[in-house]
Amino acid sequence: MPKKSAFFYFMMECQRREALKGRVFRNLAEVAEAADEIWQQMDVAERAPYVQRANPSHHALPKPQGQPALAKVAEKDLLGKRIQAAGKELGSETFILISIGYYCRTLDNVYFPAEIGAVKFGLAAGVAKRFHAIVDHPKLPTGMAYEAKLQSEMTHALPLPPHGLAEMDGSEIASKLISFFDAKDDRLPVLFTAAKQMSAVEAILLDMLGDRIREQKLRICSVAELYWELQQAAVSFDEGTTEPFKMLQMAQNRLDDDVFSYTEGISCDYHESHELLVHCELSECIRWAFTIARDCCPELGIELIPGKHRPGTKEGEAPFGEELKDDDTGESKQDELEQAVEAKVSNEPISNGKALNKQQILTRELLSEFDALAEKMRALRLND
Repeated sequence: MPKKSAFFYFMMECQRREALKGRVFRNLAEVAEAADEIWQQMDVAERAPYVQRANPSHHALPKPQGQPALAKVAEKDLLGKRIQAAGKELGSETFILISIGYYCRTLDNVYFPAEIGAVKFGLAAGVAKRFHAIVDHPKLPTGMAYEAKLQSEMTHALPLPPHGLAEMDGSEIASKLISFFDAKDDRLPVLFTAAKQMSAVEAILLDMLGDRIREQKLRICSVAELYWELQQAAVSFDEGTTEPFKMLQMAQNRLDDDVFSYTEGISCDYHESHELLVHCELSECIRWAFTIARDCCPELGIELIPGKHRPGTKEGEAPFGEELKDDDTGESKQDELEQAVEAKVSNEPISNGKALNKQQILTRELLSEFDALAEKMRALRLND
């Protein structure tokens, strides 16, 4: 017998209440429609008795079954060994960053995905390839509209089915994702996502890809772990001019600062046109990439290319490496910066027996500006 949901028990109670008032329903569909109008207005506490009746032995949603703990530890070790083995060729390594937003999660731990964003990223190439899809659903499960509305407001900000944007169904997206992953020797690459998203991303991909991945293992790690490993390796080539992160949490904090959160031109068409930049899953992946590139590329002597490693240029902004002339004087606005850097180079103390060059001084200046901006954003969040 199919398991009865919390909404089912509420619907039956709603039918009894209305019957006492003399209301007669012609069929169960009419009952469900009447009950759903009330159910959408109920909060978590009001729904709790019905949830408890549907799951008498559970007081919370079950957690999805993902990789065993030991397997995840082993995956982290393999990541560290891969990066160490790359040595000075670290810049040519490619990684896949992925973020998935969803509408709702049922009591049976089934996710209804909403938006998928992914990028192929390397320190040398920057953001080399992008993937984006909005998932089509004819409708959401009965009684889940309220949760889906809250989830949308907090994350992807997409309209709910059946009024969604309906780009592709799950089957079409699955085929495109497999192609994007470009599995070598029938082995899926490791995917990197936000630590708090790992369980949801794993459950959604396992359900969506299904038979397409056959016996292949789905391996997922956090972006913070990748960031930490890359930064540790990158600074080892910098001869001591940059401090390595002392702990994984420092990498996570940098990601949480999200200094590129309102960057234009990196979101999907919907979020870009509606000025919902921070809500886009694709934008989030690119912002992760920009953050990692900012702290790792200079130490490897890799130039930060607009649109690949950092935000692209806007009107009135000079492309990276080019001069922007003052409208009144015709003089370069970079002259003052170059003079300041020259002064710093001549006055900067020797570090580890080696004077800092102009590129290193300029990089430190830029990083200081980023850190100052991050502090301001933290203060604003605390005030909120």
